[in-house]
Amino acid sequence: MHKNAYALLVGGNTEITTMNGVQLIQRGLPGGALLRGAEIMEIELETYRELAHDTRKRSTIRNQRLSPITSERVLMMTEVYILAVEYFASHEKAVRWLHKPNLNLRYVSPISLCDTVLGMRVLKEEIQKLKHGLLC
Repeated sequence: MHKNAYALLVGGNTEITTMNGVQLIQRGLPGGALLRGAEIMEIELETYRELAHDTRKRSTIRNQRLSPITSERVLMMTEVYILAVEYFASHEKAVRWLHKPNLNLRYVSPISLCDTVLGMRVLKEEIQKLKHGLLC
């Protein structure tokens, strides 16, 4: 799945295997991936940076590579977005689901759970439940 997320954030057709995926994360994604992630999820850049735990100075966002931790979180958030688009068959519906408080998530928006790895796993599970006909 990292392959689709990487392609959406960075572009290109890089072959992503488990090992080179780890190496890409360790090296850090280009700073522009953070901007692209905020754009596709229709979220303010500062909020997206908080979710991704990006601590760099704002002036270095585009020019510096992301830290490994931030890179991994950005890829994981993008994977949640991709799964939502696949399920809802529309960017607009996926973004609406990500931003709207959800009963099964105790009335918080799915996007607000993206600040933790466990939260993103919960969202992936919720999308799987939707795919199998269980309401979220």
